[in-house]
Amino acid sequence: MSKSILEALLAIENQKLMDFPGANMVSKKNKSYSRSVIDQYLTKYLTENTAEKNLKEHLLNHKLTLRTVPISSGLIPLESLRLVDCKLIELVDETWESSILKTNLHKIIIIPLLVSDRNLGQPYRLIGKSFIWNISIEDQNNIQSEWSQFNDLANKGAIPNVRGHINNHLNFPSAKDTNFIHMRPHSTKGKFELDKFGNSVRKMAFFLNPGYVRKLIMQNR
Repeated sequence: MSKSILEALLAIENQKLMDFPGANMVSKKNKSYSRSVIDQYLTKYLTENTAEKNLKEHLLNHKLTLRTVPISSGLIPLESLRLVDCKLIELVDETWESSILKTNLHKIIIIPLLVSDRNLGQPYRLIGKSFIWNISIEDQNNIQSEWSQFNDLANKGAIPNVRGHINNHLNFPSAKDTNFIHMRPHSTKGKFELDKFGNSVRKMAFFLNPGYVRKLIMQNR
């Protein structure tokens, strides 16, 4: 079934989001405008071509994850690609094999969105060539190695570096310090939770670094 979804996405390559049926019903101010328009299209596709009608259930049943990423005309990602949310208080007790990150490293469909002019809104983005990220054993081992750094630092009471330096506390490395993944907050602004040391922290997420995402896009052109 992942092939069916991929085929549906490949069929809309080079199409502008604003030209999709129903796109005008999605608010242009919606931060999730791109994904909302694509989800509408895929739901319609499933309804017309399969026995399944609910996109969310379809993705869950087939263990698929869809991720969009805006890219420049030079195929350079304009932001990191979110992999999965991860609370620090849960990260500290994970092993790699049981980790939420490893569990979510498979069957990820990446949808590049070409941004010709950053001054234009999301409706003007073009659908790029979507692909399934089939992670290699080598890259998974490298990601595991970097994950171990975050796991170790979380167990030492590290604080997300985007909140700035806090005396007597460690900071997490940023995307500039790693080759594959990094962690940073991904939650509603102003909402915090406690880590195992009682520090007030934002809900975190693992992201693929832009440089690595570009490598994947180049490999799947």
